[in-house]
Amino acid sequence: MLLNLLCTHMGFLFDSTQVQDVAKHLGIDFDECFKEIGGAFYYHVSSIPSEIKDSDGYLEVLSRAPMKVFDVLKYIPDKQISLIVVNDLKSHEPVVKQTFNYNLVTKTCSHREFRKNPPVYHHFWSFGLSTPIDRELSFIRSLWWKLQLGSSRQISSTIGFRDNWLKFTSSLLGFDDLLTRIDSFVPKQSCTSKKTSINSNKLPKGISALSDLPMGGKIVFDYGCGRFLNSRQFVSDLGGLYLGFDPFNRTSFENQVSLMYWFSGRVDYIVCSNVLNVISEDDLVQDICTKVLDKVVECGAVALFTVYEGNKSGIGRLVRDDQYQRNEPLGCYLARFMRNDVTVSVKSSVIIIKKAP
Repeated sequence: MLLNLLCTHMGFLFDSTQVQDVAKHLGIDFDECFKEIGGAFYYHVSSIPSEIKDSDGYLEVLSRAPMKVFDVLKYIPDKQISLIVVNDLKSHEPVVKQTFNYNLVTKTCSHREFRKNPPVYHHFWSFGLSTPIDRELSFIRSLWWKLQLGSSRQISSTIGFRDNWLKFTSSLLGFDDLLTRIDSFVPKQSCTSKKTSINSNKLPKGISALSDLPMGGKIVFDYGCGRFLNSRQFVSDLGGLYLGFDPFNRTSFENQVSLMYWFSGRVDYIVCSNVLNVISEDDLVQDICTKVLDKVVECGAVALFTVYEGNKSGIGRLVRDDQYQRNEPLGCYLARFMRNDVTVSVKSSVIIIKKAP
């Protein structure tokens, strides 16, 4: 009965559909109250349900050790309740100091201390709403390591201990380095042109063109995606994972999650719909083109660009407050993509860029 009650509390710690998609893609399940691992429920001390608090086992465990704000309660229905005492949270992967256990079957207590190579808790952000860490930053950190380490059961069991974890992560691209790259990636435009995001019903042509390409299990990075979710739904229906990036229409958190994939090299398609034509700075336009071309060459991604040509005069101007149009014909943009290591073609006004054979 208690297990059924626990499952009725399912929800999400983050309200971003895209973030939920990414977590599912990497096999990280979470909800707003607890984390379930192998039939055991883990709670931050702030999120323990009253049904567990009222049990004799809960009181017995607490009689042996006071609960602190960093501690975790582990509950295995009808079997065991454990208070897990961790070190003060100086990192996003806290180390276990000791556990106090109460066996619900035998009604006996046990205690264990960890000194050499103690266990480490990953995804600690998912253990409860009041966990005293930067939840969004910790979530991105979890995803970053998960992307690089993969989903090997052998690796997962090995990195559950501190010394092994430190050894593995020392050979990977550091998380601080990732954040530095993300900060430098976002363009500094004088005009945001964010109000040009108007495709609430009609799909951008570059997104529609994806229907002609293999999509099952593929990752789509939408550069300058706008504020609507119809593109995400379209890609999801085709069996792909959609990553929207837009510094003016998406939250910093969503953009960080998307760029994490970008810097991991795990991108199959890059879509950029009517973005280049609303940027006034020539160097920023070229910078975006270069970044995409480099990614096409690096990981074999296919890029699809569309642009609005305006009056094709080549004379840019403000058309509304904070909204710019370059008015350049298609040929001006094509010239920016000409490199020996890529091929460029145009189909139904969509510029398609692939790695040269």
